[in-house]
Amino acid sequence: MRRPALDHMARVIGGIYQIAHGDYTKAELVNDIAGLFQGSRACLVTFDTLQWHEVIASVEGTDGVPADEQQKAAFRDPMFPAFMATPLGGLYIERVAIGSARRDPVWDLIRREQDMDDGIGCRLPAPAGCSTFLDVRRGFGQDDFDPADVELLQIIAPHAFRARKVELDVRAASLLSLAEASLPFGTMIVDGAERIVTMNAAAETILMRSGSALSARGGYLRIRDPGDAAVLRSLIGTVCTVAGDIAPAAGGDLLLRAEHGRSQAPDLVVSVSPFVGPDDRNPWRGVCAVLHLREVRTELPDDFEQYARAAYAFSLKEARLARALAQGHSLRRAAEIEGIAFSTARSYLESIFAKTHCRRQSQLVSLLRAALPPRLL
Repeated sequence: MRRPALDHMARVIGGIYQIAHGDYTKAELVNDIAGLFQGSRACLVTFDTLQWHEVIASVEGTDGVPADEQQKAAFRDPMFPAFMATPLGGLYIERVAIGSARRDPVWDLIRREQDMDDGIGCRLPAPAGCSTFLDVRRGFGQDDFDPADVELLQIIAPHAFRARKVELDVRAASLLSLAEASLPFGTMIVDGAERIVTMNAAAETILMRSGSALSARGGYLRIRDPGDAAVLRSLIGTVCTVAGDIAPAAGGDLLLRAEHGRSQAPDLVVSVSPFVGPDDRNPWRGVCAVLHLREVRTELPDDFEQYARAAYAFSLKEARLARALAQGHSLRRAAEIEGIAFSTARSYLESIFAKTHCRRQSQLVSLLRAALPPRLL
């Protein structure tokens, strides 16, 4: 083959990467590839063992053979297993004469009508369960593919492989983004300073709700209760700290109570975990946290006191105080509800802390509710 013009090669390689971002059509690309190899036809084809999922060709299909018959003929062709044996990223050359006993007659007809004789190509990344090939053909009056063609394909193939992988990753990320946008709970990424990096629509709705325990101001998280703010800040800080390229903490959960007296906003369960992933796809690895926000109605069951006594060996009075605290009341208000002195309530709380290994009231409330089945909205 004659040596291709550098501008033609540059256009093909540039088009290969532009496809991944939707700036260049596959039809344009296969036409350019056919011209680069002086071929009669080129195509990008993706299929599983049952059907073709996508065929982008530089020449239209055969009018005399229905599309489903073309598929069946291609899969019946004895060369099909050889294509499937090509390793991912590998190259192949096909030189099998039309009309030989090994060929499928329908596929021979298709190849004649579309002027497809010798072939050269490579196998590219594909969706799960599928195979994708970039295939170039020359017509019956053209020269066979030679070592110079193989050398050219060896230049093109790595770019096609990388771009196809990027295309699949972009497609998967787009689908994931759409899925996350419709989740019934909020998801956000924040850095160690509690600055919001990104969030889905559900998280944005939660932060904007009047009376919510969690809100945003100037791009930063804001927590209504100072004690809860300190606990959440600690959780975020620990998962955003890296020691030896590893986040030292797995995170944790926190129950944030809404302002029930002033709004109908539900309470929030916030789950904090490190944001981890492959370095080349995750520029925030080790310096960000993922927050999952679930709105819950946290009415306590009627048998809460019985549950608390069985689970933590509380006395009856300790269980009653724990119930009032779990309902979101302060220790002073809980003492008033139970008709006991504040000093007595404080003594009960110290005993409850000892039995649950908690140090803060907010931690205790989260623990008491963690084993309960809160009703998600």
